[in-house]
Amino acid sequence: MKIFSSPYRLYWLLLGISLFLLLGHWRFGLFNRYNYLSAQWDKNRSEHFLILYGEPGPSDEYLNTLAIDYQFQYKFLGCNIGDAEIRGIEAYNQVISDKLEEINGLNWDEDFMEKLEQFHNRKAAR
Repeated sequence: MKIFSSPYRLYWLLLGISLFLLLGHWRFGLFNRYNYLSAQWDKNRSEHFLILYGEPGPSDEYLNTLAIDYQFQYKFLGCNIGDAEIRGIEAYNQVISDKLEEINGLNWDEDFMEKLEQFHNRKAAR
């Protein structure tokens, strides 16, 4: 086939690599700090972070205090985040959540949310 002959081989190779990188960035946020690959790296280094974005909540400072008991930390990124970053963060959080499930057992997040709700109830009662 003449399309893949030697003068066009480099062209098709560069086109394929460019397409792979473009789709990888769009779908997985590969060029952002938080993505599937960086989650695997952090998981193997025992650095467990869950990433939150958007407006900060009223008890965000308490979240990290409670998270230490479950062997992770929250990181807050703010509001200016693009779609590729959001997809990367979702993939990152999924990998880390699976690792936290291995560490803390099944339904650890329900126990975490229950303790957080108790904190809110105590704070509201004051």
